[in-house]
Amino acid sequence: MIDKRTPIIYAVNIMQEWMEEVMQPKVKISDVARMAGVSIATVSRVLNDKGKVREATRNEVYMAMRKLNYRI
Repeated sequence: MIDKRTPIIYAVNIMQEWMEEVMQPKVKISDVARMAGVSIATVSRVLNDKGKVREATRNEVYMAMRKLNYRI
């Protein structure tokens, strides 16, 4: 027999997961720069695909963005 509360419990769990994601502090470009060990300008160049950035540096910025869950 299926408990009638199951859909409600499921909805509450989904809402809790969503709230946890939304309530996390915003990651700033300066946070990415600090973690990647580069300047804010370098992160900006990577994000905007402008200027010269070494491939290794670009990869460091992308890894920092992934680790911090940086959203564009």
